Amino acid sequence: MLHEKLEMSTTSERPLQRSPHRPTRLKKLSDTDVNPCKLEADDSYKCLHQNNFNKRLCEDAFKNYRNCQQFWNKIQRDRRHQGIKPALPPEKERQEIIERLQAESS
Repeated sequence: MLHEKLEMSTTSERPLQRSPHRPTRLKKLSDTDVNPCKLEADDSYKCLHQNNFNKRLCEDAFKNYRNCQQFWNKIQRDRRHQGIKPALPPEKERQEIIERLQAESS
């Protein structure tokens, strides 16, 4: 009987499978629909690789990435507050937001 339980426990175990509806963290970071700052993140990584991971030489790239994150986090907060869904606008709408803000600042 003990042997049967042991066999059942080993045969019932299966490898963990990710749900197709929940992307992995890597997928989230590489998907521009989920990560509006993907280009800035890529620039930061590229700078690190080119400069032998000397962070001081990549401060501009890091600052650009932080500014991007802060900007889109503010947009998400404002949209949530206004009841607009999705909180993070789709990529096409993001480009329109950026163009509108650039026109207003000119």
